[in-house]
Amino acid sequence: MIKSQLQFVLFCFFILNSVSSNSSDWPEFMGSKRNGLSSETDIFNKKNNPVLQAKWVKVLGSGYSGISFHDNVAITMYSDHKFDYVKALEIKTGEQIWQYQIGSTYKGHGNSQDGPLSTPIIDDKQVYCLSPFGVLFSLEHSTGKLKWEIDLANQFQAIPPNWGFTTSPFLFENNIIVLAGIEDNGFVIALDKLTGEIKWKAEQDKVEYRSPTTGKLNNSNVLLTAGTELLYCLDPKTGQTKWKYPIEGGLTNTAMPVLVRENRILLQTQQEGLILLQVNQDSDQTKINTVWKNKKIKNTECLPSIQDGYVYCYSGRFLTCLSLTDGKTKWKSRAPGDGFLIGVDGHLIILTKRGKLHLAEANPSQYQEKSALQIFEDLAWTHPSFYQGQIYIRNYSQIACIDIVEESKLTNILAEAKTQKSEFQQWLDSVQKSSETEKVKLIDEFITNQKTFPIIESNNIVHFIYRGTAEDLALNADHTGIWDEIPMNHIKGSDFFYSTHKLEPDARIKYRYIKDLEEKILDPHNPQQVKESIVDEIESFSWFSMPEWNEENREFLVQKLEGKIENKKLESQIMSSDRKLTIYLPPGYHQSQDFYPVGYVHMGKLAREVGQIHLRVDQLVQEKKYDQ
Repeated sequence: MIKSQLQFVLFCFFILNSVSSNSSDWPEFMGSKRNGLSSETDIFNKKNNPVLQAKWVKVLGSGYSGISFHDNVAITMYSDHKFDYVKALEIKTGEQIWQYQIGSTYKGHGNSQDGPLSTPIIDDKQVYCLSPFGVLFSLEHSTGKLKWEIDLANQFQAIPPNWGFTTSPFLFENNIIVLAGIEDNGFVIALDKLTGEIKWKAEQDKVEYRSPTTGKLNNSNVLLTAGTELLYCLDPKTGQTKWKYPIEGGLTNTAMPVLVRENRILLQTQQEGLILLQVNQDSDQTKINTVWKNKKIKNTECLPSIQDGYVYCYSGRFLTCLSLTDGKTKWKSRAPGDGFLIGVDGHLIILTKRGKLHLAEANPSQYQEKSALQIFEDLAWTHPSFYQGQIYIRNYSQIACIDIVEESKLTNILAEAKTQKSEFQQWLDSVQKSSETEKVKLIDEFITNQKTFPIIESNNIVHFIYRGTAEDLALNADHTGIWDEIPMNHIKGSDFFYSTHKLEPDARIKYRYIKDLEEKILDPHNPQQVKESIVDEIESFSWFSMPEWNEENREFLVQKLEGKIENKKLESQIMSSDRKLTIYLPPGYHQSQDFYPVGYVHMGKLAREVGQIHLRVDQLVQEKKYDQ
């Protein structure tokens, strides 16, 4: 499965369920009320112009596990690429208190990273964790000493999801409850939190990457969890099924129910997008109806944040605000970029996948950012946590604590390097100081004087330029990530957009512009174009090369293959289908007794039709640049 698909399965393990009564506690990823909304208040009232400041950043390791807190201790899981660990940190300094080695690391595959995916949950004395291999275990909170463990996969034949066990356990009274996926009516199981003894099992369904939640629904304690096509409501004390509700088109494999008010449930579905259900209980009858649905809310791993009657969530890469009353979109914003959010005291705290932390007001009128801080260089794929007035975040290699301070008290800020401005920056300064009439003239002259686009300045600086009317314009390119879009800068009072990037001096880059969130546009000033396969579609891009890029002559020297193309069929009894295989064999293959290396090409039809890969490999063989 490709990276973009993987992105849709990695949010569920962040979502836990808490029993803590401490309002400043965050004993599981989505906080003490299981909704990603902190109960801490007066965080911003006493701060004029609040800004973000890094308190400490520590080396961690790969993994997706969220950060949980109790009694001034932060706990998460990670991998050093040999073993997986549970780690406890002192919140003031980030120093290690204890560490527990789980076992051999869970190796990433399908573009995923090594390490654990589930998030620990903590009570007063113990920490409860689920490993990617399906080992559920409990540690002593103060020391990290193992109390008990059970192997769901080997002892109870639980079926591992493709990316390993991802769901996060939660506590209810004296039981630890987890989605197990055991074949014999063990979709959900409850265990004694002190001994690990199984207390009850319920229902039959696939776990995938979902997590359950608990709370009050119509004044009764309930356990809610999504299956493949059903929403389940169980009694968390006994495991008895209260009701099951079919979802048309099914649920996403990361769906997590969110309780709203006393009788409503927010839910991510496969075909209907984000839906709001109302559950009415009349004597022994349960009536469920759909209040609204918004089909545009899809392709996201981020749990929605509900504040003051509005839903803040992601629709693909775009941060979006909906009315909780009718589900209608209030606004949609490219900024701050795709990521993960939580709600704190009327604000949104967002960690983008590019490792930048953003603080914004929860404003139903527009995206209103107050502060932003680049923390990580590597990708981040975990929701933030909030504990005792501070933000805690992690990525694939580090963990950090971020303060919220008044701008006047900001310290340790690195001054910008005092280097001479480039010619392009000097030109920008002059344009921005000009009148609108002068701007048009200066921009006309600038465009006319350029020999090529994009504009390459020095040996590694590139200025992407677009001129035209647009409410929103973004750059989509190889170096930004083909699934990402970088907002372009706009000279106010003009139709001129630009974006400056530092690239390797020998790079060759394909790119295009995205206008008003949807329209794909090639660079009108650059005649060089190339076609590229994106999933199962062939799409067009503009392209350019940096000064040190060395183009090899790849014109075909022969008109026919010296090697041979053979077609075979690969049949699957499990899938009840077959797959056509097209195989290139080099000259002399059938006469040789030697073993040959094998290369596999996904989207092989596109590789042949667009890339002419069979001719290129054949030519390399004839040139003896590959061994036969």
